[in-house]
Amino acid sequence: MSDLTPSKDLQNFNRIMNSVRTSEHSDREVAIISVSVLEAELRALLCTKLTPDADQHEPLFGLERPLAGFTARIALGRALGLLDAELVNNLKMAARVRNEFAHSMEEMSFDHSKLDKAWAGLTLKTAEKLRERFVEEGLEFDDCDMYVEGQKVSFATVDPNNRVGIWLSELADDGSRRSQFLNCIRLLWYVMAKVRLDAQMEAQAGTAGV
Repeated sequence: MSDLTPSKDLQNFNRIMNSVRTSEHSDREVAIISVSVLEAELRALLCTKLTPDADQHEPLFGLERPLAGFTARIALGRALGLLDAELVNNLKMAARVRNEFAHSMEEMSFDHSKLDKAWAGLTLKTAEKLRERFVEEGLEFDDCDMYVEGQKVSFATVDPNNRVGIWLSELADDGSRRSQFLNCIRLLWYVMAKVRLDAQMEAQAGTAGV
């Protein structure tokens, strides 16, 4: 995920998110898979501030290394000024939801009381909040048809070449915690991908000016 044109990343992300949205996946699978995607994107974002030599990254991100955990990556992202306070809070809450599912031996759904505290901390989960944040990012919405049958969707992007953007279902905010959690994941991934693209373009411009 180090490409300057992350269109393939976007395609992969939408493919994964459209897959986990289906009823074939349990809530546990949805939580674990979707947050793992966030972890991968956050790693890619942090790597924009490191040497381009990917071999030098593994001592930081490898198993039992300083940045192996999601929490450590979030903290570094904040310290580097890559993540604002609202994003940090929602990333932490998403991680707590994932961890509850991952470490519980009992049957769980997004409605389980164990998730109530983390759920209350997720502020970027309703359609209204999503659009509010997207507007802050300078997004415009274009209604498009998508291959998800029976759903009207919008494609939100600030990039004139559509290299980074996100699909939002007009029907996704059905009030269920599962749908709202996935909406939150989409927003968090998008904002990090956008920051990553900006950082890569800035670095490339600096190199060209040398």
